[in-house]
Amino acid sequence: MKLKKPDEVYFTFDEEKIIDATKDFSPKLKWSYFGNYFFEGDENIYLFSRESYSMPGYSATEIGLANFINLKQIAIMKLKLFDAKVRLEK
Repeated sequence: MKLKKPDEVYFTFDEEKIIDATKDFSPKLKWSYFGNYFFEGDENIYLFSRESYSMPGYSATEIGLANFINLKQIAIMKLKLFDAKVRLEK
């Protein structure tokens, strides 16, 4: 599934990879790149990167509700939910 935006950005994902690209930069990131965790905000999902301090985030507004739900379902299968309260208490 591809989502075209006016500024030539597209986003697609499946159970193997995520592609979040512009006309100049097109990373194809496997789910293993995101380490072990994802985090859910109010209306966002954030994927923790294993290799750097980046944490891409996606919202239903940006990628559409159906895509957001599908992305979240794959994240639940592939990653663990990061519990900030537990991490901050330790």
